Amino acid sequence: VTSRNAILRKAGMLPALPIAITEDTNSIVTKDGIKKTTRTPNVINVNGRQIDIADYGINFKLNSDQLKAINKIDNWYNNSSEPNHVLVGAAGTGKTSITKVIIEMIQAQHPNQSIAAGAYTHSAAKNLAKLTGSKASTLHSLLGLRLNFDIDNFKISDLDFQKAADSVELGGGGLIIIDECSMVNEELTQALIDLAVNENSKILFIGDDKQLKPVNEDKEAMPFRFSDSQTSKLTIVERQTGSNPLLKQLDTAREVQEDPSRLGVSFKTDCDSFGNGIVTVPYKNPNITTLIDHMVSLLTSDEGKNDPYIVRALAYRNITVDNLNAAIRRRMGYGVQL
Repeated sequence: VTSRNAILRKAGMLPALPIAITEDTNSIVTKDGIKKTTRTPNVINVNGRQIDIADYGINFKLNSDQLKAINKIDNWYNNSSEPNHVLVGAAGTGKTSITKVIIEMIQAQHPNQSIAAGAYTHSAAKNLAKLTGSKASTLHSLLGLRLNFDIDNFKISDLDFQKAADSVELGGGGLIIIDECSMVNEELTQALIDLAVNENSKILFIGDDKQLKPVNEDKEAMPFRFSDSQTSKLTIVERQTGSNPLLKQLDTAREVQEDPSRLGVSFKTDCDSFGNGIVTVPYKNPNITTLIDHMVSLLTSDEGKNDPYIVRALAYRNITVDNLNAAIRRRMGYGVQL
């Protein structure tokens, strides 16, 4: 039972669970204390090779897009002279699962090659490491860059990065994975491609081409302009029964971007039995204090300490955001300085 569920059950929002998931992901323990094995094979064909992806923790049937992407990326990595490739898809299309399969296959096929993973921000890198099971760092760390500034003459507009250390070394071959590539500008993208070429390695970019363009650039990120042969697209959004209701709202926001005639986010409270989802609080609602208390409980729980995205509050006005942050920080004992 996770800390989040314990908090919600204490508040009377969740019933007791009939089973407990063990650390062994292939089994469960029933309420009678009986351990039962649940693993079943999940074999896919990858360019003529039979691979049981249940060994990688993938227990659902892959759709046609996902199978095509795995085969295309596998063929690119093993046979193409192109140094870079991009996996494109919206949230829920399976980018993380496909990435995990690719990592496992490469490690099995090429045990002497290295894999490095990176993302634009520390939080995104941490999330990437958690989801894929591979070590991840920021892009600037991969390139051996550090922030360069004079503290006595500090101007935020003059910030730049300088070479401070050697970039990542893959030992003459391997794969570099770059997540959330929609955020990466042209110059940084080219530096990462050059790094891969210099390391005799390949680079796989991953992202959603419907995200905002990189800061101060008027066109979409470079990887989304790669040729068709360098691109694998996931277009089928998979939502398992009981998945986080918040994802439905994200899908709606994406649909509005693609078709402005569609209705936008519903602003309705929608949570599953585990407390995942979205809670909408009307302006000046007296229950806001209770909501803040729940947020603090989640943020200070064991799960919250390991997951910076466990809970987030959104508001229309900056002053409302500032007030929420101040109230949450006071509850957590940090004062009000942001």
